[in-house]
Amino acid sequence: MSENYKSIISDKKVEAEKLMTSEQFTACDAAIHTASVAAGAIGTIPTPVTDSISDEQIKMAIALGKIFDQKLSETAAKALISSVESTFVGKTGIKPILIAGWMASVAVAVGRTKAIGWSLAVDFAKKQQ
Repeated sequence: MSENYKSIISDKKVEAEKLMTSEQFTACDAAIHTASVAAGAIGTIPTPVTDSISDEQIKMAIALGKIFDQKLSETAAKALISSVESTFVGKTGIKPILIAGWMASVAVAVGRTKAIGWSLAVDFAKKQQ
């Protein structure tokens, strides 16, 4: 996982702890972790198409919305993910480089999904206040 993603995740988690109840934080952490693990698994598939928004990221966004009493459609979830993701660097085009490319792709998929998840969770928490 790139240092950029680690920094974003760390900063957003600190911010989240200040904005959320412990129950909300725990629920967000579970939703984000689940989606990140799935994104990592999807990242092992050696095709560039799998770098786009995954179904797991959409499910994560919808689950995070529910934690904060926000109902999201699939289209709205995709729009939010795209909006947040556009601020990140690190999309990968290195999958064709066999094993090393696949391993890097997994790290990017996990990091990107966690960063998107915590960014969305903080945004939802701010809107709820």
